[in-house]
Amino acid sequence: MLLLSFYVGISAQEITREAYNRFRVTSSYSINSAGLGSLLLENISGDVSLSSQNKKQILLQETMVINAVTEENALNLYLDAKTGLESKVDKVYLTGQNLPIKITDANYQIILPLHFQIMADLTSGSIAAEGFSGTLLIMTKLGDISLSKISGRTIASSLAGNLYCNNISGNTTFTTLAGNIKAETIMGDLEVSSDSGNIDIKSVEGDIQITGSEGTIVIDNVYGRTISVHTLDGDVALMNGSGDTQLKTLRGDIRVKFLKGNLDLFSSNGDLSLNNISGDILGWTKNGGITGEQLAGRVNIETESGDIVIQKSWDGTMSGHTIDATANAGNIFLELPRDFPANFQVEVNNPEVALHEAIISDFPLYIELSESTAVGISETYGKPLKANLASSFGKVTIRWSDRNGPSRFP
Repeated sequence: MLLLSFYVGISAQEITREAYNRFRVTSSYSINSAGLGSLLLENISGDVSLSSQNKKQILLQETMVINAVTEENALNLYLDAKTGLESKVDKVYLTGQNLPIKITDANYQIILPLHFQIMADLTSGSIAAEGFSGTLLIMTKLGDISLSKISGRTIASSLAGNLYCNNISGNTTFTTLAGNIKAETIMGDLEVSSDSGNIDIKSVEGDIQITGSEGTIVIDNVYGRTISVHTLDGDVALMNGSGDTQLKTLRGDIRVKFLKGNLDLFSSNGDLSLNNISGDILGWTKNGGITGEQLAGRVNIETESGDIVIQKSWDGTMSGHTIDATANAGNIFLELPRDFPANFQVEVNNPEVALHEAIISDFPLYIELSESTAVGISETYGKPLKANLASSFGKVTIRWSDRNGPSRFP
């Protein structure tokens, strides 16, 4: 039943035959928006399109495709199934119901003033909103959510749909149980969660918190105070960012490139790959290798089973460049600037090569050999930095490179 307050006016209703047993019914309504500031969509079945205009009027066009033999039957089915439209105090309500099987498609095109709050709950169907400056709270069960040019607090969730957004100014929360999430150009903090789907984040100025279960997570061009990613089963890639960062996955690789900030990494079954990191690094993986190039801060990394290959950059300062690397079943390769002022503590247990070849260093080391262990030490006065390297069932190689010269990074 359509509830009409004094705000609501019916402007048009049209029914057309599209086939022998299929009709399309379209109704249009308008409401004076004076005194109104919120739209509530409840129990809607069908696709919804929301857009804005700089006018004090709300326009609704409702369309349903109906299987029926006669126009009269089609119209009766439509009248029983159409949404209820009502205005109360400062809110507009559009309330739907479960559609009969003979109604095969339904969609709603709604035009609102720019400054409007929207709360939507869709039983089925997708929803798209563009060009609003107000709070958005949108939920779907089986449909996608698409948002663009939104200014305000935004919360969107779907049980089994994809979420897309572009150009949002305000803190944003996205959640889906079985869908992909793609967010681009966000000015504000971003919180994202997906139990089964890929997550793609690009161009964010704000803090990021991501929780995943299955799927790849890609983050590009993000600038905030903190970046946090926790996922169970999937690769994580971060490129071009700033902020203290924590990336954790139980089963997946982690790749980080061009980051300004401290970095905390964890993978129980995957490789860690790092490039151009300006901050301290803490990294651990159980079954995987660790590769790092142009690492500018403290380095504390460990792998239970895999090789470690790192190249350390140095800005000439006398602190903040300690290196701790442990490969419990693998080799270690370390490249340092020739004038890097470090003392070394190197230990290799049960090397994979002859004992006298277990430690190879361009930096002078005093090496002691025992039955199954090689230990290399340097203790030179005036070298305040420390490099502690430990390998089991592998070997350790330390090379130097000129600060501006060619790298010997493998």
